[in-house]
Amino acid sequence: MQLDGLSKRTVFLTFFTAGIVQLLILGGSLAKAQGSGQPFTITIAGPTTPVKVGGDCDVQITATNVSNRTIGLLKAVGDQNGFLDYHITILNNGDGKEVARTALGNRVEGKSDIPVHSSYRIVKLKPGEELTLVSSINKIVNLSKPGLYKVQVSRDLPSDLGTGTVTSNTITIQIIQ
Repeated sequence: MQLDGLSKRTVFLTFFTAGIVQLLILGGSLAKAQGSGQPFTITIAGPTTPVKVGGDCDVQITATNVSNRTIGLLKAVGDQNGFLDYHITILNNGDGKEVARTALGNRVEGKSDIPVHSSYRIVKLKPGEELTLVSSINKIVNLSKPGLYKVQVSRDLPSDLGTGTVTSNTITIQIIQ
């Protein structure tokens, strides 16, 4: 059966909404960690040596449950899909402007008529547990110019955990010829 663009989007949104409802049912209530104000933290780490233009530029993203309760986070299937679970901001250190997105990056950000399809599952994190993913940021932004780039990731709180956004530390990545 062929689906037009609107029908595909409706199907996608239906499954996405079903996943959110499941998260709400499974997640339960949450007591936030004292002092942090957020139930989890995000820490990122990047390459420690310069990356050549056109090379893979992997960023490790770690979410840590700092609350006193088990929490559930939606996660795209696969460990190299961190860009599907987090909003990744990459700024050119020279001018401070956000780096242009690739075609995939535009799809991930919803700036394309072709949506990104992925399966999601709920990962339950007990207090103190971590979920670590890798994101090849060169797949979502154009890193074709040598220079320094500032990277930061963020993620909205699941609705059963409250409202707001959790933001990571900022790292600097060097791209060379």
